Amino acid sequence: FGKIALVLSVDDPERAAQLLSDSGVAGREFDVAVVQVVQRWAAQAPAAAATWVIRFDEGEARRAGLKETVAVWARSDPQAAFSWIAGIQDAQIREEAVTGMVQNIFDQPDGVQLDLLKLAPPDMQATFEKLKAESDGK
Repeated sequence: FGKIALVLSVDDPERAAQLLSDSGVAGREFDVAVVQVVQRWAAQAPAAAATWVIRFDEGEARRAGLKETVAVWARSDPQAAFSWIAGIQDAQIREEAVTGMVQNIFDQPDGVQLDLLKLAPPDMQATFEKLKAESDGK
């Protein structure tokens, strides 16, 4: 299913996502397929991809899917990505999205980090600073 979904996601990532959702498959291969489909879907319709990902049960697929979605979204429209994250009602899912975004920002070159942090809400800036301090201490 993962390989079929990946091929399908080139032209129709939403349909590929539906195939994965309907498959009932779980595990590492599923998680990898989700991230690959999300990469393609988020490039075309990040809000739709994000909405699909947050419906997953708690676990690696949701965390990785959220991280990838916000990373792709931040490259094209960071303000929209930050606004979407701020609007998540479920505290646990919002925290996963914040963590994914902060990790994405951390992985960027310094100049890009600064540009993204200027747009980020104060809570994300604080989370970023905490992650940076932890990294510097290692």
